[in-house]
Amino acid sequence: MYKQDSATARLIPTLAFCFLWLGLIAAARADIYPSLSAGTQQRDMLGGRESVTWLGTRIELQGAGRGLSLDWDAWSDAYGGWRGEGEASGFLRRTLRTAWDLELRGLLRSSRDRQPASSQRQELLLRGITARRLGEFWLGAGGGRGSDGAGWLAYTLAEAGWRTRLGAAHISFSAREVLYQGETAAYRDTLSFGLDSLWTSTSIPDGSRTASRSYTNLQLGLAFPWGRMEIDLLGGLRLEPASSPGSWAQAQGLFWLTPRLALTAAAGRVPAAPEEGRPSRNLASVALRLFLNGRPATTPSLDRTTPSPLLPAFSAQPVSGDLYRIRMRAPGAERVAVSGTFTDWEPVPMVGMSAGIWEVILPLAAGPHSVSVRIDQGLWEAPPGLTARQDEFGRSFGIFWTR
Repeated sequence: MYKQDSATARLIPTLAFCFLWLGLIAAARADIYPSLSAGTQQRDMLGGRESVTWLGTRIELQGAGRGLSLDWDAWSDAYGGWRGEGEASGFLRRTLRTAWDLELRGLLRSSRDRQPASSQRQELLLRGITARRLGEFWLGAGGGRGSDGAGWLAYTLAEAGWRTRLGAAHISFSAREVLYQGETAAYRDTLSFGLDSLWTSTSIPDGSRTASRSYTNLQLGLAFPWGRMEIDLLGGLRLEPASSPGSWAQAQGLFWLTPRLALTAAAGRVPAAPEEGRPSRNLASVALRLFLNGRPATTPSLDRTTPSPLLPAFSAQPVSGDLYRIRMRAPGAERVAVSGTFTDWEPVPMVGMSAGIWEVILPLAAGPHSVSVRIDQGLWEAPPGLTARQDEFGRSFGIFWTR
């Protein structure tokens, strides 16, 4: 990889490191969900296909407007050696006094593998997110740098996306444009996304190392529950100048054996990432995953760049005596209902006000209260701004206090 280590590029890892540590501190009061995984994986490598034994650990921290995920995977193959990959990703979200929210995302990843021998990625992304009648929309811009072990390459990116809920299913579409300088030897022969294309090494003309290059990813996702299963489907299209379009598809399923143990299976094609020297490859895996602290409010999707669902702000403000005004912002909603321990879990309709505000006045005793809200014909969920929890029936709710 052509080494491009400008002052801006050197600043990226420092900012990403500080951002993730701030996220860790901010999430210290959040719910913590550690999990362990063990399984087997088949994947394309130079010279053919290999089977590996895979061990993984993940720590998720979830709080209101913030989250952090720490991952470490290790695998051993027929060569008898162990290799691994570590990743830290997080986000901080703030609600503005407009129809938009701001979200800052950070990513650090480091891998030791045979193809390439090592790779790293450091990225920061700023998103603007807004909720409309047709769903949630976002625009984002950012940058970072990547390495295939031979040097660093800086890149910039811009993205736009849309997400909506249809019953219990979530549908998303995103477009991401990445602009970088030059290319890596590992990536040069993976411009074609045929199922049999493998990573190969080739020489790079000097002129290609300084030319600006770009690609666009178009991605469609569908996530939905099915009985005791959670299913994620992804499909994508890669567009590059002077190259034929490439495509990929991925599927992941999670089957809950017990409230803490799940069987996971995944198969599909992972697209190449030229900015960090990662080739495209086919993958298939089966594993058992143990959640040490129970099931998280949301299980991870194959697409880690998709923002978590945006829900409007929630508050309970005293009016007089034991009466409180319960208020939330739900732009574009046709009906909103609230239920909780203070209503004996009976749904109570909320009244639509101006600017997408919904409210209802109810008597509340002092102390903690469990609450769920429902927008239109969607699921009962924890209100925005409250840490999501789940009862033994899998229902999501939040907890707030009154004095």
